[in-house]
Amino acid sequence: MENVTLFCLFALMLPLFPLHGLYVAALTQLPGYASVLLAFLLPITGLYGLAGLLPELPAELLNGVSLLALFGTLYGSLKALAQVRVTRLLAYGGLAFYSILWWHLAAAETATPQAIIYTSSVALVTGGLLFAWRAVQTRYGDLALDRIGGLARPMPRFATLLSLLVMAAVGLPPFGLFSGYMAMLLHPSIAISMSISVGLTIILLAWFTASWYLFELMQRVLFGPHRSDLPCEDLGPAEVAPLVIVLVLLLALGIAPHGLVEFFDADTLTNNYQTAMELILWNK
Repeated sequence: MENVTLFCLFALMLPLFPLHGLYVAALTQLPGYASVLLAFLLPITGLYGLAGLLPELPAELLNGVSLLALFGTLYGSLKALAQVRVTRLLAYGGLAFYSILWWHLAAAETATPQAIIYTSSVALVTGGLLFAWRAVQTRYGDLALDRIGGLARPMPRFATLLSLLVMAAVGLPPFGLFSGYMAMLLHPSIAISMSISVGLTIILLAWFTASWYLFELMQRVLFGPHRSDLPCEDLGPAEVAPLVIVLVLLLALGIAPHGLVEFFDADTLTNNYQTAMELILWNK
């Protein structure tokens, strides 16, 4: 019972359908850059907690998680396609991306190094896109996608950084999301279960759908009709620096996967988790 309670808690942070409400609310309802911080911290914390918990979960529960993950992948992708608010698009897109992760975790029955690289990449790229959009919101307010556009020419720094983040988000190399995604699909636990072709088809469909709505987001914001009544002010150094750091980290995750796999060894994370739990129980 205790394991199930902890599992539900971590599923709130690392969004699993239908427990994704906390994640969506954090990205869409919190003011300012608090949502950016939680877009990164919530899934990382959730996966860290699951690292020590997954091997102890019964196979029946993991089979249910796999089905929920596939449904969440479809649900998140369709919801993201229908959004005209960027924050909601990113929130439901994140649900779809993390549902792919849950599908992998249920098959592997452990937090693999590949999953850690993938989670870190999704958290970074989601936080980066949200940060870039928050910078736009401070200038123009929370405009829908059909009410803003043509920012590529008057805001070249913003346009360049947004384009690179979208390229990373749709899984183009050499960014870490591509490396983590391919490594998860090629993991032995997934390769053994390739006979479940429906699941793999859903995962690939979600990836292509993400390319559609993220490229549409970029096209509307950067190359849509420009509103002459909106004064354009490009990103300043304090806004450019965090986005550059995010891109550098995504590149590091993409070009050095083997060293990072050793650094993020799953057994090490499991031992750290167990040690932390023992210390908590000892203090009690």
